[in-house]
Amino acid sequence: PRASTLEAVGQGKGGFMIETPREVEAEVGDILYSMNESGSIIAVVREIVFDPRDPFKQVYLSYPVNINQIQAVGVKTSKTSE
Repeated sequence: PRASTLEAVGQGKGGFMIETPREVEAEVGDILYSMNESGSIIAVVREIVFDPRDPFKQVYLSYPVNINQIQAVGVKTSKTSE
């Protein structure tokens, strides 16, 4: 399969939406991975809205875990210590 780079827009309810050309394959349950960090799951496809007359479709994503249940998080940066 061919890799695609798309921009996800926040939807304000714990999810994201990607507007993508209809030719880009996506199915409910597909997993999106980080291109910068191998094996790091970013989101899961939860819904696809598509009108066959439209050249684009909306792919709705959700977090791979319930973000409200996370107790602590860490921040990983690409900056090196001086």
